Amino acid sequence: MRVVSGKYRGKKLLSPIDEKTRPTSDKVKESLFNIIGNYISDAVCLDLFSGSGALGIEAISRGAKKVVFNDLNKNSIRIIKDNLASLKNIETEYQVYNLDYLDFLKQTKEKYDVVFLDPPYAKKIHEEIIKYMQEKDLLNQVSIIAIETDVNDTIENKNYSFYKEYKYGTIKLTVLRIEK
Repeated sequence: MRVVSGKYRGKKLLSPIDEKTRPTSDKVKESLFNIIGNYISDAVCLDLFSGSGALGIEAISRGAKKVVFNDLNKNSIRIIKDNLASLKNIETEYQVYNLDYLDFLKQTKEKYDVVFLDPPYAKKIHEEIIKYMQEKDLLNQVSIIAIETDVNDTIENKNYSFYKEYKYGTIKLTVLRIEK
């Protein structure tokens, strides 16, 4: 696993070694950032189920203003911190939290431009998270939400200003643009 583009292009990243974490492949990550790349520069990003931190680190590499990482797994948090420590001269502000996703969302005061949602596939909680973030005013005027799910998962509410799905084998990447 590596950083695909930007300041840290080619940098190898550590990944948690356990059955609960499935890092986003370089192919899917590259496709995602090709789709949302124009929204990253100077953005405040949330990597809610960070795992290795690869998506948030990719955002750092591409010029995000701030990246917030969150994961419940302590091993993942250690890997994220190690990956961040391996980067030189980070200009992006970042924070790392070790909380349950709902506890994190209840305590954050930030408004996010870009949100990466890659929860455990079995949970199927992405729509619940989006709704909660809208109700608690955690999204900016225009926000991008990138969701990684199993290819067979569906998003019921498609009332977004932009809604597009991309399939990569057993993985589906859904990109939403939400405007207030």
